[in-house]
Amino acid sequence: VLACLMVASMVGTGNAEPRGFHVSLSPYAGYAIFDSNVNLKNDVNYGGRLGLMYNWHLGAEGTFGYTKTKVDPTEEEVKVQNVGVDVIYNILPSKVINPYVLAGWGQIYGRQEETATDREFNGWEFAGGAKIRLWRSGTTRTT
Repeated sequence: VLACLMVASMVGTGNAEPRGFHVSLSPYAGYAIFDSNVNLKNDVNYGGRLGLMYNWHLGAEGTFGYTKTKVDPTEEEVKVQNVGVDVIYNILPSKVINPYVLAGWGQIYGRQEETATDREFNGWEFAGGAKIRLWRSGTTRTT
């Protein structure tokens, strides 16, 4: 027993942060602000992201989101889905506040149930924000 305690006291600690290739999975909730030309009311958006990080700085990320909103001014219900694929770059990944930038392709699809009308918009997207480290292996992020 004494030998085990002596060996255990000599063991150091290791760093468990993912610095090489790793997968990230993150749910999100936010607020969708639609362009006035789209004629949709702003509302809550929620979904998730799946990322394949090649190293601590660079990775690719897919996103899926959902917003249940209404057409302005008719109040007809619209279910909006958004999908996107982005390249993400973490600028200061070792810091508590890590700014990031991303760029990629996004698509928004909406279906008005009452009139069976479909709407679809797609194009390039660019964003930036900050990830805030809450604990060693978890972060929250703003965009």
